[in-house]
Amino acid sequence: MNKKKEKINLVYVKWADAFHQEPCKWNGWEQITEFFNDSDFQVETVGWIIKENKEYILISPMKSLHNNSFGHIQKIPKGIII
Repeated sequence: MNKKKEKINLVYVKWADAFHQEPCKWNGWEQITEFFNDSDFQVETVGWIIKENKEYILISPMKSLHNNSFGHIQKIPKGIII
């Protein structure tokens, strides 16, 4: 890992995640429409933005104080950030 200290920002990110219907089953049009219109699956993340470009952010909720390393890194597409 690069030992160089880079400026990183602690942020709050709210984003819409992909999800599937529980339980897996056969559905009629009424159930399909209800599932399609469900927009309640949103996620909140707090962490450090490690890197970003025009398409993605790389965020980590865990940062080591000893060796400038990160844990539980997520790559979130900017298009799903609310």
